[in-house]
Amino acid sequence: MNQEEIMSALPQFTCTENWYKFSPLSPNLMTDGAKFVADNCGAYWLMDAIASYQHSRSVSKENFQVWTLKKKEDGTWTLSMHDGNNNHIIKQKIPYSDFPLDEITIWAERNDLFGVTLLLPSEH
Repeated sequence: MNQEEIMSALPQFTCTENWYKFSPLSPNLMTDGAKFVADNCGAYWLMDAIASYQHSRSVSKENFQVWTLKKKEDGTWTLSMHDGNNNHIIKQKIPYSDFPLDEITIWAERNDLFGVTLLLPSEH
């Protein structure tokens, strides 16, 4: 899918009917919308990156997390996370990605039983 097709499909995700494990080694889940992004943007790496930070003390204490992947003018990317109140906790520079959108936001909600569930903001 190209950028325009992906952007026009994203608003359809207003809730989820399914939850998907994206790694057989962890209890973390993603919704229909997050799986759409992973599948159509080649972004399982992004879901794994978010999941990998869940072991960080500063991240693991946050039950609600806002993750943003954003392309910068120089072609590099930034993956950042804040707590929903704009208290920035993580910022990682990514030198290269072929991610087809200029920016995406993924929310993460912690649950003691299921680990972290990744979803699009429109699915909340």
